[in-house]
Amino acid sequence: MKIGHTITEKIIAAKVGVAETVPGKIHEVPVDVAFIHDNNAPITISEFARLPNAKIWNPNRVHFVLDHHSPATTNRAAQHHENIRGFARKFGAKVWDVGRGVSHPVMAEEGLARPGRVIVGTDSHTVGLGAFGCMATGIGSTEMTAVLATGKIWMKVPETIKVVLDGKLPGCVTARDVALYLLGHFGPSFLNYAAMEFYGTLLTDLSAEERMAITIMTLEMGVKNALMPVDATTVEYIGGLRQGDEVVCADADAVYSSVLTFDVSNLTPIVAGDGSHGNFDPTGYAWFLRRGILSRSGIGGAHSERQKGPSRRSVHHCAQQFKGSRKSRENRHFERSVRSRSHYQLAGLRHLCRV
Repeated sequence: MKIGHTITEKIIAAKVGVAETVPGKIHEVPVDVAFIHDNNAPITISEFARLPNAKIWNPNRVHFVLDHHSPATTNRAAQHHENIRGFARKFGAKVWDVGRGVSHPVMAEEGLARPGRVIVGTDSHTVGLGAFGCMATGIGSTEMTAVLATGKIWMKVPETIKVVLDGKLPGCVTARDVALYLLGHFGPSFLNYAAMEFYGTLLTDLSAEERMAITIMTLEMGVKNALMPVDATTVEYIGGLRQGDEVVCADADAVYSSVLTFDVSNLTPIVAGDGSHGNFDPTGYAWFLRRGILSRSGIGGAHSERQKGPSRRSVHHCAQQFKGSRKSRENRHFERSVRSRSHYQLAGLRHLCRV
């Protein structure tokens, strides 16, 4: 009897050219986009040089991103950058040079994360690109060498967990808080090699950047990949659908290893403590500040929200709540400063979290 399939299962089956596939089955899957950042590229390049008469299978689908040492922090890093540029010139691959940004958001911003694609990157947070309806996952340096030469990757079909996010976020709560809450629920590495699909009314209120803030963080739970269905928000962000895009939807009778529903309406701002992203107290920032546990933190980096998240949603609404207080001038200054910077000291939030 034919059974329904998840998005991940259907994308893999389509790429391999089979009618259907099931969790646990191993396939050699064609890759649509491969990207390598400067931390892993030296190993990938050196291993590639050991292959006899090797050429990149399709240079138009290979991207190098100089983001981890941007600009180069040492002479050695600078030499690595030159080697990467030289390798890319030799084989015709694309280089996103120093200053362009972090690898996985660059792939999204450049319209390379598109519905139905299989994307691999040497950054573990590649899973975040699944916010655009593609199967995206992180791989190792030597594994990438084989992808560059063959255009394919060995892959076991993962089981899929379905997560339904319902409700509306309170004013000071962001998509990042949703991700941290889920991580606290599942725990680090609890979902090793699982796929995750997101649904629910919350998704309609989230921008493409906010959605990516959630899928990026699923890596901390151990997932193989994470996906959100394609909708109008997705299509607008990628500049419309074009030839080759495949909008893949799960079957109504798709088989999931687990289905969980969360109501985010009462969620509070969350700060992760030492040792683990899932180490937090549900009472939010104030709990840490009141106990003197936390003096500063930051927003930004590889797995934080993009610009539209904290600056326009969280910080703006938090500042609005305090405009009538004696600290209103400080609130307005803080709001402006965060809009112009991707990092800030959490000490600046003290007046927003008085208890």
